[in-house]
Amino acid sequence: GGVGMEYIKGLLVPVRGEIRRVEVKNELKALQETVGGHIQTLKLAEGVVLICNEEGKRLKLEPNTHFYIYTINGDFLLVGENGEEFGDLTEKQMEQLEELFA
Repeated sequence: GGVGMEYIKGLLVPVRGEIRRVEVKNELKALQETVGGHIQTLKLAEGVVLICNEEGKRLKLEPNTHFYIYTINGDFLLVGENGEEFGDLTEKQMEQLEELFA
């Protein structure tokens, strides 16, 4: 495929505390470091992907207080989609998600 974006703009949703806008290097290692382990992705909405720790429950990470649809353990990241790859969230998506997960 084409060259993906080197950095992606997303939102980091910590277990507790403020959601913050982040720029993460678009590579597996950086994404794993952000969520503290192997990543699992979940399509949240059109153009929005949630990246969380696949082993969050097993590692007994604290349940994330920002998300109630089902339990996600640990911090998670929200990013956009760029074709088959991760991409930036738009300003509009960021604002909507910040409201949703506030």
